[in-house]
Amino acid sequence: MDELLTRQITRLESDIAILEEKILGNRPNTYLPKLAQKLYELGLLYGYECNDLERAEAYLTRSAEYYDRYTGHIEKPTFDKIETLRQLVNLYRKTDRTEQIETTLLRLLQIYRPLAEKYWWIYSENVAIIQWELGNLYASMDKSEAAEQMYRESLKTRAEFDEEDKGRYRPGTAQCYRSLGRLLEAQNRFSEAKKCYTTSIDILKELKDIDPSEQSRFVAPLKMSRALLADLNRKLQDQKKHSSKSNTGKD
Repeated sequence: MDELLTRQITRLESDIAILEEKILGNRPNTYLPKLAQKLYELGLLYGYECNDLERAEAYLTRSAEYYDRYTGHIEKPTFDKIETLRQLVNLYRKTDRTEQIETTLLRLLQIYRPLAEKYWWIYSENVAIIQWELGNLYASMDKSEAAEQMYRESLKTRAEFDEEDKGRYRPGTAQCYRSLGRLLEAQNRFSEAKKCYTTSIDILKELKDIDPSEQSRFVAPLKMSRALLADLNRKLQDQKKHSSKSNTGKD
């Protein structure tokens, strides 16, 4: 560990010790966000500069706990807490800990939902993204029912805002349809999967036509959706041929 990094860690540890004393006084809300922020900074140093994920997790977890204890009316600690939880999700992904990822994403969803109810035009996208992330997580855990529910909830949330700015929001909608299609295809629900892939393609084609200058953004996802649909069509054709041969053999 180099000298500058050592000094940074020592300074943060000193600040944390002082703030831990202060939150025991009569004005804990004054110091809780400051303490949580210092713990967050120390967690990042251990995670990114020292590659010590165990200590990084310990400090980020403590940071989130202190944000939980804050009961003041200033909104900034809420968004700082969101960033802390996001860093924990990244850490849990690095260490392949699905249960902790799920718990933390659900915590983020709890934070974003009331924000979206109050400022839907700002935070509804965050809700939809986390729902989609949970869908991906449940799919990787072979929890197909939970994954489908989350994908459909994400699409329902997106339906409330994605017409507001098609170029910004609808690529995510196309991606969610593609994810749902893959899940349904894995369950042999081919007609439903085909509809999802087709919808994803239609959305991306529409986006290309809206603003030709933005076409390059949609080339790769459109190619992916088309490839998935083509693979599914080949699978259906092979099944049809196999079924036809089986029936011919019976005659």
